[in-house]
Amino acid sequence: MTTRTPFLSAALAVVIASLLLVSKPADAQSEDSTVRVQVDVDKTLHEISPNVYGHFLEHIYHSANGGLWGELVWNRSFELSNGGTGDWSVDDGEVVQSSLITDVHFLFGDPTWQDYEITLQARKVRGSEGFMIMFRATDDQNFYWLNLGGWSNSRHAIEKEFDNRRRAIGPDKDGSIEEDRWYDIRVRVEGDHFQCWLDGEQVIDMHDERDPLLAGGVGLATWGTHSRYRNIKVTSLDGSTELFSGAPEVPEKKEQIDFWTHVGEGSAHRVEDALNNRYSVELKSDGRQAGLLQENYKFEPQSYHGSLAMKATQDPIPDGVKVELLDGERVLGQAILDAPTAGWS
Repeated sequence: MTTRTPFLSAALAVVIASLLLVSKPADAQSEDSTVRVQVDVDKTLHEISPNVYGHFLEHIYHSANGGLWGELVWNRSFELSNGGTGDWSVDDGEVVQSSLITDVHFLFGDPTWQDYEITLQARKVRGSEGFMIMFRATDDQNFYWLNLGGWSNSRHAIEKEFDNRRRAIGPDKDGSIEEDRWYDIRVRVEGDHFQCWLDGEQVIDMHDERDPLLAGGVGLATWGTHSRYRNIKVTSLDGSTELFSGAPEVPEKKEQIDFWTHVGEGSAHRVEDALNNRYSVELKSDGRQAGLLQENYKFEPQSYHGSLAMKATQDPIPDGVKVELLDGERVLGQAILDAPTAGWS
């Protein structure tokens, strides 16, 4: 973008001048300490690949260079999805949560359960932390969970969500969760006494003497991790009564891509097929218009430059693609692109 060239050139000039000053011999410095650097902004030596973007951006507001520049399009690689609900499924009797977003959980069982024991196996497929087992859960705001491999996969502890606050309680234990390994997990809750085992080793033994939650169901949770669970069972403390066994009914998958809305006909789904990352959005239609919409732009009257990668996966191939900048229904600017081809372009 031509408006950025002066700033980029100035930054390069400072770096080049510094290198020349350091590398100049001492005897030459005494004779002539002047260093001259000429930058030709009209000559391109190397080009940055269009597949590289978002470098060194501040992660919350997507700003760069102290806020001088910022990204207009949010979630343009479609990494953020499902609005925090996760991506739950059941595969061959195993419960799977495959989204890498944080704070994903769902509850099942009877909220009137009091004292019981949970046993299950869990495996981390990939991700930054481990997995959580929920107990004494009455809703999304009142529960405990055993956090295995939490805090950047560094320790195990129980956390309590109560009175609009979540915090770790009781002692913790250093430890991490490995990928592609099934772990045996056991959680025993009796009154305010909680005991937890990982692969037969007790990792937690504590009492919650401050406003304990004394009844509630169970649940599964992940934090930035793709995980699988199997052989889930809830029994009475003496094992004589089986309260739950098998795979619970998982939450219905909601097709939601953060900051984007499907418009027009057909459908929009996030798929694992992309030019330069992991995800893209596949639009399907019977020939009528279908698209994606992102709202609430901070707009200034000026030229905007951008790029779009696309391909056609099946017939009928669209006649073309239109990109519009709208103010309500009023078109402020638009670009008509050629029909996509069979490969990414």
